[in-house]
Amino acid sequence: MFQEIYEYSTQPYMMFWTSIFCIMGLLTLASLFLGDVLDLDMDNDISIDGAEGGMHSIFSFFDLGHVPITFLIFIFSSVNWGMGIILNSNINTGHSQSFGALLLIPVFIASFFITKIINIPVKKLYKAMNGDNEVKTQVIGNICNTNTEVDSINGYATVSTGTSPVQIMVYCEDNTIDKNKTAVVIEFNKTLNRYSISEIEDDEIFQK
Repeated sequence: MFQEIYEYSTQPYMMFWTSIFCIMGLLTLASLFLGDVLDLDMDNDISIDGAEGGMHSIFSFFDLGHVPITFLIFIFSSVNWGMGIILNSNINTGHSQSFGALLLIPVFIASFFITKIINIPVKKLYKAMNGDNEVKTQVIGNICNTNTEVDSINGYATVSTGTSPVQIMVYCEDNTIDKNKTAVVIEFNKTLNRYSISEIEDDEIFQK
C-alpha cells in the first residue's frame, strides 16, 4: 500500500500536489508549535496583498479568518493529493502522463467544495480551541486598517492589539472604503458574521 502511494505520489503529474502537500503539512505542524507567528506572516502575504478580485471571492467562499490560512491550504492540497492518487491508481494504472494530468482537473474543481465542507467543523473546533480570539481582544471600538476594499458585504481588516494583530471580516454601511484606509470597528453583526466599520481620517485619530 505504502509502496503504491509512493509510486503514484512521485509521478510527474502528481509532483506539484505532492510538494504542496508536504510543504503545507510541515508548515501546519510548525504553526502548532510556534503559535500564530508563522501563520500571521502567511496571512499578511497572501490575504492582504492577494485579496483582490478572484482571490477575494475565494477567501469569502472559504470564510477565511476563522481558521489559519496555512491549515486551509493544507486541507485543499491534501484533498487534491489524496483524490489524485485514488483516481489515478484506479483508472490510470499505466501511468499515462497526459491522462493523469487530465484527471486532476475534475479533482481540482471538486476540491473547492470538499474543502468548504471539511472547513465547517474545523472552523467550529478552531474557534472553540482559541476561545474566540476576536472577542478576547475586544476589537469593537478599536482602530483597524483595511486589508482589502470594503463594501456593504465583504472586506478584511487588521486590528492592532496588545499581543498580535488580529484579522477580521468586515463590512461598511456607508460608502465603500478603499484598501489601506483607517477605520474604527463599530459593532459585530451576527447575521452577516462580520464587524461593521466606519472610515476615519488621520487627523481624527490625533484629535482623540
